[in-house]
Amino acid sequence: MLNAISSDEIRSICRQQLEMFEFWSKRLIHDKFSTTYGSEYITHRFSDDNYLFNKSIREGVIRRFESKPGRYSRFVDALLIDDIVAILSNPKFYKDLFYEPLNEAYPDGNVVVRTFLGRLIPIRNNLSHANSISIRSAEQVICYTNDFIDSLKNYYVRENIAMQYNVPLITKVVDSNGNELYRDNHNDPRSGMQWDLTKDTRNYLRPGDSFRVEVEVDPSFDVNEYSIIWRINHIEMKRFKNKNIFNLRILDEHVSINLPIECEIVSNKKWHKYNHYDDCLNIYLRVLPPL
Repeated sequence: MLNAISSDEIRSICRQQLEMFEFWSKRLIHDKFSTTYGSEYITHRFSDDNYLFNKSIREGVIRRFESKPGRYSRFVDALLIDDIVAILSNPKFYKDLFYEPLNEAYPDGNVVVRTFLGRLIPIRNNLSHANSISIRSAEQVICYTNDFIDSLKNYYVRENIAMQYNVPLITKVVDSNGNELYRDNHNDPRSGMQWDLTKDTRNYLRPGDSFRVEVEVDPSFDVNEYSIIWRINHIEMKRFKNKNIFNLRILDEHVSINLPIECEIVSNKKWHKYNHYDDCLNIYLRVLPPL
């Protein structure tokens, strides 16, 4: 199959698979370490010179987190793929935290985790530097990431951690001002994600400005399993239906102390988590009068 598609399509498939791998691996790492060591697990230490994570991972994450304020909501989101592989294949971490979730894919232990997931690193680097991706590399990405994700999904089901409502959810939001939002930071279990951008003057807009927002939906769901609906001031913007990117040219009519933009995710199921939709992102903008 891969022989019949273009190199750009191969790169797109690899990029999507690796993003899914990073999404699921960061979820696992955050769940396990925050439960065991608390929310500040990246900097957790047992004594003055004995940290949970080694200096390279710890300082790299902190440097990236602090150098781009607003980009990362959690330390775990600043992990590189090299860091992820090192953490998942650490013999102590694997034994204490990751054996059950990953045993289905790697029954022979952490060394196998390091071998197979480590092969993803140079491929990820090639993608980042616009280098060519071979058919064999693409096959490795597809196989290794799917093995990892399938093992993790089955673990969550076995442990009854799977959600009562198995519906597609928005996991990440990025706007044109460089702000990033992750689900576990701004989630209201009664209605979805809430993002108030009216309190920071750096986010204020005026007529003539443009605003762009991009949503990432849980990649474990196929895009054909749900619809994306955008609204501004509660009016549906039909030209953006099923698009994960919404662009708005600010007009005089948008001037408001609290302009709402809504993104609804509606699955193809006959039932929905919130009666008629399954997830929602509510963004609130402050649009000042024209100068």
